[in-house]
Amino acid sequence: MHRTKEWFIILLCFLLPLASSAQELMDLQECLRKGLENNYALRIVRNEEQISDNNVTLGNAGFLPSVTLNSGYNLRSSNSDQFPAGEEATLQQRNASTGTLDAGVNLNWTLFEGFSVQTSYRRLQELKRVGELNTRLAVENFIANLTAEYYNYVQQQIRLGNLKYAVALSRERLRIVESRYQVGSLSR
Repeated sequence: MHRTKEWFIILLCFLLPLASSAQELMDLQECLRKGLENNYALRIVRNEEQISDNNVTLGNAGFLPSVTLNSGYNLRSSNSDQFPAGEEATLQQRNASTGTLDAGVNLNWTLFEGFSVQTSYRRLQELKRVGELNTRLAVENFIANLTAEYYNYVQQQIRLGNLKYAVALSRERLRIVESRYQVGSLSR
């Protein structure tokens, strides 16, 4: 029973590294490409730029006329009983309905409002430029931050490799010293 546990553990130790999938190595170019595609903050900034780009229209600035269409329908139903003077019969009117339908169109076009229309259009154009600059700034900041983190990671990997090499070198020195001690050429 004890032997089967040992064999199982040994087999597990040999098969476990095979079962784990190796991570693909990514260079800086690939990291930047994936980051620029999948970063949600950059997606939001790009969407805001698109919105400001779509808002630069003559209609939003007030150059174009505004048209308002109004309509309504009113239905009135009534019951009435009339008692004419001197007559025995009453006049009854049941479910008498009256319907009215009205419609209206209103066109409003400001011809001159103290250059506020032109100012509004220029403001929309400036907001578009600000959106473009914000997108560019966000992308550049993202690239700078990701590049710094990538090179920090590379440095840490180099340090880790150096530390592993130092540990292996120390183990080799220890092995040599223990061998010399066992041979008898070195005393403790």
